[in-house]
Formats: sequence, structure tokens, C-alpha cells
Amino acid sequence: MKKNIFISGISGQDGTLLAEFLSDKNYNIIGLTRNSAQLTENKNNYTIEEVDLLSINSITEVFSKYKPIEFFNFSSQSSVSESFKNPFETLTYNYLSVLNILECIRINNYNTKFLQASSSEIYGNSLELPINENHIPNPNNPYSISKASAYNIVNLYREVYNLFCSNAILFNHESFLRKENFFIKKLVTSAIKLQKKEIEYIEFGNLNISRDFGDAEEYCEIMWKILQLNNPDNFIISTGKSIKLIEIVKYVFKKLSLDINKIIIDPKLYKKNEIIEIYGDNTKIQTKLNIKINSNFYQTIDRIIDKELNLKN
Repeated sequence: MKKNIFISGISGQDGTLLAEFLSDKNYNIIGLTRNSAQLTENKNNYTIEEVDLLSINSITEVFSKYKPIEFFNFSSQSSVSESFKNPFETLTYNYLSVLNILECIRINNYNTKFLQASSSEIYGNSLELPINENHIPNPNNPYSISKASAYNIVNLYREVYNLFCSNAILFNHESFLRKENFFIKKLVTSAIKLQKKEIEYIEFGNLNISRDFGDAEEYCEIMWKILQLNNPDNFIISTGKSIKLIEIVKYVFKKLSLDINKIIIDPKLYKKNEIIEIYGDNTKIQTKLNIKINSNFYQTIDRIIDKELNLKN
């Protein structure tokens, strides 16, 4: 008999990739979404439930129906720039949704293992690199404050209420499924338009910042493995090194035989409180799970470019 699991935010990159990874395992996948009308395709043949995570009654109703053994929470307002425009919505949704889920599990005594998709943004501009699990969050924008609050809620329910709940602290991770408000996807799709002469140049903000970029498919498999451990914990998921954005731009432009002078830097696109450089220490995740994370992000970029080219042709 298949075991029920919940994946919230199933229409997003991580939710979609995790559902694909788990499609051949012994699971009955229930995708939770705020708006089922946004789901245009369901390749994995999973069940969709429209749930309001800001309503504990709505959550309790779907829990009572399925009694899931695992819950992967990807539902959030995930754009830093958008969080400055809508701080109240970002803060309220990103922490209250997590609180409601864990409170539902607690008061109903469900044996549900919970994984919160946290973010490296919670650490802000740390003076000590690389970031490890002992670093204290120092958020510096509405999005990171909301994710840090959710991170602390998970810790509280694990330590005080003995729930099986873990934080997966995700550093940048990309795939073809990213939306175009994320840097890598914007870069690749815009570069292809430039190659086809559909546009004359590409505008970017600060390209002299550095990020720890990884492969989203790999990270989703790691998150599943975290919930297969005997004990809950917090885990950094990263490659362990950073790449400057300008170097990624140069790589993509060289691969597509483009003129780097077609880039325009617009100071208006600079983000407030921008993190200059960040990368993680993945020792714990590699030791606990006995895995080696692929640190060659350019392979991921190649796959994204190939898929975009195939889509456009």
C-alpha cells in the first residue's frame, strides 16, 4: 500500500522536481497549492488539493483526509525583490504557514515527518565564510526575515515539542524550471533572445556579487534523503564554493557566441542590502548522507541552455 506524502508549492521548481523524483517510489503524492487553476499540467499523475496554509482549519481538513507520513514544504513567497514591494504579505505567509502546519501536526499527534525548505538568505552578509549549521541567522531583507522566522519555528517544534521537523537550508539551486525573475533563468532566456536578434541588449544589476550555485534536481533528492534519516536536524545544502555572477554571464555569452558588450548595468536594478558573497559548508550533509555534492555548476547551466534552445526551436 502506498504511503501518503504532501508536497506544498508543487507548482514551483522544487515541488515539481521532487514529485518527478518520487514518482517511481512507493508514495501517493498529494500536491498542495494555493490556486489549482495555476497548474496547467500534471505529468506525474499526483493528487492536487487546494489548501490555504494561512488557515489551520484548511490544513487540518487535508491532514485528516490523508494522514501523510512526510510533508515537504516549498510554499512561500520566494522573491527577495518582491518582498521589498510586499513585506507584510511575505512576512505573514512565510512564517505563519509553517507555524500552522506544525501546530496541526502537534495538536493532532500526527506522526508526520516535516521538511522546511529554508534559505541561505537568512544569514545576510556574514563576516565568516563558509556558512555552516552553527551560524546564527542575520537576515537583512523582508524575505530573509520571514524565512529566518520559519527556521526558528521549526527548531522550536523539534526541540520543545519533539516533532520530526528538519530545516534544509538551501543555497542557490537552479534548473530549467526556474521562473525568469531568477538570475540564471533570466540570463539564459535573454541570451538566446539576443542570439536570435529579438533584443539588442540585456540589463542587469550588480554582477560583481558571488553566490553558491547548485543543481536543483540534486538538491531535491537530498531533501528527500534528509527525511529518511532516523533523527531530524538542520542541514546546509550547498556546493561549498561561490561563483561571481559576471563569470557566469561570460560563460553563457561565450557558449552562445555573443558579444559581452551587449550587457548594460543598470544601478536601478541593484537590490537593497545586497549580499556580496556567500557560500556554504556542506560537510555535515555529505557526512550524514554519505554523498558527494556536484560542485560543477556549469554542467547545470549547459542543461538549462540546451533545454531552452530545444524549446525555442
